[in-house]
Amino acid sequence: MKQSIVVILCAIFISCGNKKNVVSAANRYNCKVIPATSKEVQEQYLHFIKDSDFSKTEFENFNKIKKGVLLYNWQEGSGSNKFLIVNFDKEFSFFIKSKGFTKKKDFVLEDKKKLNSILEVLEKGSYYQSCDRFDGHSNLYVLIIRCNDEIKVQYFSPFTNLYEIKTSDRNVNSIKEVFEIMQRNYYK
Repeated sequence: MKQSIVVILCAIFISCGNKKNVVSAANRYNCKVIPATSKEVQEQYLHFIKDSDFSKTEFENFNKIKKGVLLYNWQEGSGSNKFLIVNFDKEFSFFIKSKGFTKKKDFVLEDKKKLNSILEVLEKGSYYQSCDRFDGHSNLYVLIIRCNDEIKVQYFSPFTNLYEIKTSDRNVNSIKEVFEIMQRNYYK
């Protein structure tokens, strides 16, 4: 059911995306980054999680943070929802959350500095990642960056992660760096 919704959402974004600027180059899945309005991106990922009280609560709680990063990942087949949340307001705390557990992790000092400097130079924007093909299993990703008590960046990809994107767009590359830092600290 959720896969069908993801495919329909992608088709809508692809048809809308053809009228917008694409900021990425070709890659093995033919993924493109399409700038979108904040409302368009938000409607897509909120529509996807509308049946999950846990996920709704986590997104609502993150909206109370003045400066931070949220990386949400859902994997088809496993039903796995996980949130990686960095809260700069509370001494750079980093949590991994799922419906069944919450785990606090420590960031490497170098990553804290790098993440902080990236957040300062990011330009405001919302992006959708569209892919023509994928490995058969959807992996939904939502990356939200908040600065100065407002959403600075939203990135939504319903098929694959940001590593597939090749671009010369500085803002998208910075978002990709944030994604890499979050992933690296998750697996450490």
